Amino acid sequence: MLKSKILKHKAYIFYTFFKYVEYGILAIIFMSFANLVTPEEYGRASIGFQVVTYSAFIVMGVNQVLLKRYSLEENKQLKHFFVQYNVFYNLLVCLFSILLISILFSSKDYVIYLSLICGVKLILESAIAINRVNGNMVKINIIYLSYSVLFLVLFFSFVSNVFNFFKYWSYSIVFGACIGALLSFIQVFKSFDVTIFKKYFKDYYKVLFNDGIKLALISLISPLFSTLNIICLNLFKIDEAVIGNFQLADNIANMVSLGGASVLFIVFPDVIKQISKDKTKIQSFYTIGIKILVSSIIALIVLYYPLKEALVYFFPEYQKLSYLILFTLISRLLILLLFIPNSVWITFSKEKIYIKSAVLGVLIMGVVFVVFLNYASVDAIYNYFLIFQILFLIGLHIYFKRKINTSIL
Repeated sequence: MLKSKILKHKAYIFYTFFKYVEYGILAIIFMSFANLVTPEEYGRASIGFQVVTYSAFIVMGVNQVLLKRYSLEENKQLKHFFVQYNVFYNLLVCLFSILLISILFSSKDYVIYLSLICGVKLILESAIAINRVNGNMVKINIIYLSYSVLFLVLFFSFVSNVFNFFKYWSYSIVFGACIGALLSFIQVFKSFDVTIFKKYFKDYYKVLFNDGIKLALISLISPLFSTLNIICLNLFKIDEAVIGNFQLADNIANMVSLGGASVLFIVFPDVIKQISKDKTKIQSFYTIGIKILVSSIIALIVLYYPLKEALVYFFPEYQKLSYLILFTLISRLLILLLFIPNSVWITFSKEKIYIKSAVLGVLIMGVVFVVFLNYASVDAIYNYFLIFQILFLIGLHIYFKRKINTSIL
């Protein structure tokens, strides 16, 4: 019985294993970089990290549109058009984003490399989206590992400061994008027909763009909830050592939570198919999600003190890092749970319900953070900033669940 299950899900098991290898490599790189520079320098690099995070949304949800449309469409020719449209769109926006970031962040000495990371990463993610809808997990692993392994080698061979970090990060992204293009784009355009593409483009470009805007806003919400605190800290120019501590906690939490994100990454197309056929599946997904959330929080609390000692040993300059990581991880788990309401509204094309509520939530959280930073001491920022974020996310989940009960079920 166990053997048959393993064989059935072999591709997913291998995908998950190599994703954790990739996350482990990136965790080593980012934690080693934190030890290489001071908390103040790491804090100054925070702006670069945030630009990389949010630059992905410049494509206006084109990859999410591909996932949704491809999963629900039956016409093979039309599915092929969606993939080709995705590639053309990402290539065009790649060039635009490189130019835009070069202009907006010209004061940064590493701006050329930052713009390359943000722009070329779009090509890499286009290749990933194509293989994701086709279920080619092996190719996804190859693309991500080619980038992360090269970055690891370059990091330990050449990186000694912030400038070199972004420089060799960009080289790795370019290499990964080239691998992705070779593995994915050749097949996509092997039987390209200009006439058919023009016909479908004329019929669908408005629909795809409108879908993309809604899905981009939905995708933007999660990182906003995750990093709004760091954005506000940067805007108010709080002590760079404090920003460095929060940024490192965020990076470490991100590496850990990516494990859960990788599972959601794979199951998303299947989840929307199941929900579209049977609304009662929503409740079962919620039950599973809450069980995982509670179990993970209990595990984090149990592991807190051993981790605290380890973090003090590895990062002696970063104050209260273990405390920040604990609460950052809990907030990340709550944000991952947003996957369920996201999937529900995307499936039934009611994205506007989520967008309106979530955007209002972000604005309220932002206002509270601004008021807090105007009057709070450094100790208060360390002790209460993330606790408020967690309580707010719990309230948001309760609201979303009630909204689903009234608008969908």
